[in-house]
Amino acid sequence: MDQIFLMDRSHWVKAALHHFAVWERKERLIFYQMIPRVSLEGIASAGGYYRVARHFPIRKRSRLLTLINGVTPSGGSVQQRFDAFVRSVRKLANEFPQEFGADRRTLRPISGMSKFLWYRFPYHGFIYDSQVLAAVCKNRLTVRFDSMIDAFGGRPSDHHEWNFVIAAAAYRTFALPLHAIIADTFKDHNLEPERAARLVDTLFWLEGGPKTSVEDSTKSERALAEAMGNEAFMRCEAKVASLIGSA
Repeated sequence: MDQIFLMDRSHWVKAALHHFAVWERKERLIFYQMIPRVSLEGIASAGGYYRVARHFPIRKRSRLLTLINGVTPSGGSVQQRFDAFVRSVRKLANEFPQEFGADRRTLRPISGMSKFLWYRFPYHGFIYDSQVLAAVCKNRLTVRFDSMIDAFGGRPSDHHEWNFVIAAAAYRTFALPLHAIIADTFKDHNLEPERAARLVDTLFWLEGGPKTSVEDSTKSERALAEAMGNEAFMRCEAKVASLIGSA
């Protein structure tokens, strides 16, 4: 097996280049439509951007807004807040058939709910899709999560939910400990620290997807992105090595 992507500086730079391009052109606007409270405009923008809008009918979006904004913040440690995020995504996704129609798919709601809920709790969770799971499996980053099952809300009911829990367990083990380090890197450059999770998400997303070129940044964005990717890697390298070594 090749070197795990989290230990490869070039992957961090590539992810940073992609992240800066999409954040400046697309995600920043959505982010500010979704804080401090998730809005209907933000749901419409995020749904279109993430290509999940068709799974959330317009006439039902007020109800979706109520459900998402009704999730209460969780206290405790970083891990406990992450566990609460995972439980909330599962709960919202499992309520989906009753709220939005039983004929709708299960996978998209789990993925879509993680995307919408991330904006409500950007420090606590992660954005999930099949490419995240693919990166986990491809790099053998799956972990035993017997001890996490209860904290994640119990045993999943189907393979879609299992996939989400598998990805969540791996993310909790290998990515979550990096959030604060990367957030500090963004803060040192006077950038939104909430972007820390999105940079890590992008690392997983690119690794798990087909080999495609990243989006082009402007010249100034590119220079900053490359610097940030390198700096984040240098700050995280020893931590990642210890996480992988102890798994």
